[in-house]
Amino acid sequence: MLHLMRRNPLLSHLSPSMLSKMSLAVLATFSTPLYAGDIATAAATSTDVTDVSSAPVDTEAVAQRPEDSNKITARAEQMTGRPDRILNFDGQVEIVRGPSTLNADTAEYHAIEDLVMAHGNVQMLRNKDCYSGDTFQMQMDTGSGYLTNPVYQLEKNNARGFATRMDFIDKDQSVVEQGVYTTCEGTKPDWYLRSSRLDLDTGRDEGVATNGVVFFKDVPILGSPWMSFPISDARRSGVLPPEFSSTTTGGAELTVPYYFDIAPNRDATIFPNYISKRGEQLGGEFRYLDSTYSGLLHAEITPQDAADNNDTRYSISYLHNQTLLPGLTMSLNYNRASDDNYAIDYSHSITQSSQHLLPQMFTLGYGQSFWNVGLTMLNYQVLQIADVPLTDQIQKPYQIMPQLLAHAGKINDFGGFDWSIDTQYTNFRSSTGEDSERFVVQPQISYPITGTYYFITPKFSYHLSEYRLGETLATSSNSSDPVLSVPTFSLDSGLYFEREANLFGRDLTQTLEPRLFYVNTPYRDQTNVPIFDTGIADINFAQIFTENRFSGQDRVGDANQLTAALITRAIEMDGQERMRFAIAQRLSFSQPLVTDTITPFYSTTIIEGNNSITTTHSSLPSRSDLIFAASGKLTNTLTTDALWQYSQSQQSTAQLTYGFKWQPAPMQVINAEYRFQNISEVDPEGMKQIDVSAQWPLAPRWYGVARANYSIQDRRILDGLIGFEYKQDCWIFRAVAQRYLVPSTVAEITSSSTTSLFFQLELNGLSKIGTNPLQALKRSIPGYQPINQPTTQPGYQQNNF
Repeated sequence: MLHLMRRNPLLSHLSPSMLSKMSLAVLATFSTPLYAGDIATAAATSTDVTDVSSAPVDTEAVAQRPEDSNKITARAEQMTGRPDRILNFDGQVEIVRGPSTLNADTAEYHAIEDLVMAHGNVQMLRNKDCYSGDTFQMQMDTGSGYLTNPVYQLEKNNARGFATRMDFIDKDQSVVEQGVYTTCEGTKPDWYLRSSRLDLDTGRDEGVATNGVVFFKDVPILGSPWMSFPISDARRSGVLPPEFSSTTTGGAELTVPYYFDIAPNRDATIFPNYISKRGEQLGGEFRYLDSTYSGLLHAEITPQDAADNNDTRYSISYLHNQTLLPGLTMSLNYNRASDDNYAIDYSHSITQSSQHLLPQMFTLGYGQSFWNVGLTMLNYQVLQIADVPLTDQIQKPYQIMPQLLAHAGKINDFGGFDWSIDTQYTNFRSSTGEDSERFVVQPQISYPITGTYYFITPKFSYHLSEYRLGETLATSSNSSDPVLSVPTFSLDSGLYFEREANLFGRDLTQTLEPRLFYVNTPYRDQTNVPIFDTGIADINFAQIFTENRFSGQDRVGDANQLTAALITRAIEMDGQERMRFAIAQRLSFSQPLVTDTITPFYSTTIIEGNNSITTTHSSLPSRSDLIFAASGKLTNTLTTDALWQYSQSQQSTAQLTYGFKWQPAPMQVINAEYRFQNISEVDPEGMKQIDVSAQWPLAPRWYGVARANYSIQDRRILDGLIGFEYKQDCWIFRAVAQRYLVPSTVAEITSSSTTSLFFQLELNGLSKIGTNPLQALKRSIPGYQPINQPTTQPGYQQNNF
């Protein structure tokens, strides 16, 4: 027993067409006269038969069944008989009733039985589906009948086939005897389904084959005594196509999912899975969607993992979002695994294998127009790496049990002022179960002054935090109740200039946007304040225009600094941005002193050949890294992005990223990116990587896909993918191999690697056999487009800049 179903997005569902009753009339058009006793004649507008005439009728005769108001329209070269009994049609016969049209050489209509019989070159159009054959018979009121030696074509999925006989059960259902089914063009289809019986239901969009065998290139590849499949894109319950894959850690895998179409907004899938190196695994997924809530539950269990001492191993993930009342929302995100190595052993990507913190979070929030409150509870399961020294193990974050938030604020209030106040209460629980509390209040007020070409925004804010520490933290901090009270003043300002320009024959608007951002925050000694969720924020264009250089609430950086930036943009006449260049730097007029406890001193490292020279300072540098950024469309098909972060204190590049994307046509894309991260306290290993990916046609119908993320330092590929796709009119084949390294410590990546193989044969209109690699392709190749989707070109039309 085998269902071949589609598992579509949650809200796609069947919309069966309902057949309405049509009126019945008989209109005969002929070229020879009728004779007395053969047929009653009437005018074209007549609805009553009262006389039999021997006079010839020029073109039309109309007859109607007295007991039925449904009408049949018929045309033929010659028509004889009685309209209330039997009508005989000969020569180019056409009979129409509602959505059905019949053409044949000869036909008979039995009025009492409401029966049509046709012979010779029979062609029928029913509900937009086409049928042809030798002999045809149908009960017109019920739609039941048969067709011998039929050849058929279905409108919904362009499927076609032939058989020895086709029985029509009603207006939607039909049975194909000893037939062939395919969606391929031509007389020799690449794939086809041969079955002793095929039930087609156009109302339910379902096909059911008995004793069916799927042939590909005339080779049988799949067989079942009973299989069902959709004849449209609608969701249907049943067995999904089997999936085949292989990984280094698990070996060969075979999955035969079963899909439950519970309701238009609910579905579920069961995943029986066999992993050659581990044994049987059972997984399941349940999805639901409503106007006020949505959710996804995914779980899997291996009762006896043969590769891990026959231990029971499992994972569960549950995500739920809901609007309980107007303005009242809640969410739940729960993740758990049976052991530390689960993500590594059962992953199919480098992203999954690198996951070491599994969040378990609950939130509840209520909001109105200018205020909102919230509750958060958060915990993490830490997946430690086996056989790693204690010093290299991942430190578990504090549990948040709970956190209460409140915010209120208005824009353009009280004579043009903007104001807000944020309060936060958090109870932090350590891994030993010790609780510490933090209470934070942050009011702020600003007065934006704006004009056509300028803006000035003075702002005053205040940070007040108070702690109640547990015994361990109180001892290490030399204070059980530290208090942090820090005011901050900032002044943000900018100008906006523009001029019309012409560049390479294009009319553009060029802008010049200087910006100055001043911050003054007095120094406060914070060495007795513990750190729960705070660290130095990465320098970027978004962070450099903030008052605090730290993320979180446990540190407020002292500042007497000015951030200067200059941005210029080239904008086309339609408003789209063609190019952007920017430069920014933060300058301190006094030496910043506040640091986090993770980095108590500021260290600089300069690499000279194979040697490194490290210098330790007692404070942070007076100048931030100099940030350069550029992005733009060099042509309508070539885009580029670059970011350069230069450390003046180290006199070297701190970070560099440069990449481009070339997409000249649909399903043609090449991406390349270079990433450099210098050695620092935050990243002691540094980074030098080249990431190249592409989707490109190799030959007619052949497409290659590849990705290589190469570490120059380690001289190895961190994440690689290669494969190809082949597309015919009715099928697609994909073969993809992916290899990625598995991290074995927090700080480094060893030579441990995992390889995954994906094979998939997609038979249009029937099924997909194998493991779908599309998620891996979309994740690895930016701009990847499935080759069976409409060919749309993103971005500009071809018109080089």
